[in-house]
Amino acid sequence: MNTKEVVALVEKLIELTQKNTIQWAVSDMHPSLSDMERVDTVFSAEYLGQNLRVYKCFYRHYRDEDEFYWLEDYRLETYDMNNHTLYVFPKTQNVKDLMDAVMYQNSKIEEFYKNIMGQ
Repeated sequence: MNTKEVVALVEKLIELTQKNTIQWAVSDMHPSLSDMERVDTVFSAEYLGQNLRVYKCFYRHYRDEDEFYWLEDYRLETYDMNNHTLYVFPKTQNVKDLMDAVMYQNSKIEEFYKNIMGQ
């Protein structure tokens, strides 16, 4: 799968998320990461027979041997029912956009806005 195909696939996932065709939920099935990485909230969904998860993680970037700072990264992957990562999609800029759409969907902020504004 080349970068152009991954970008198109992620754009489709964003569209399906915004239309509520795909329902994402906070997941307690976190991916296995190295000691050099930390994970933020993980969201998962099942769609077309695939278990998908998207999450923001942080990894150490060393300036010196003992001095580092955290950089963020966004990942989209598939996994099995035993929480084993099956495939990590190549990095593309729009995975962050997918994460934003998933967070918006899960926050229920649109419903909150309508309720508070009396709509």
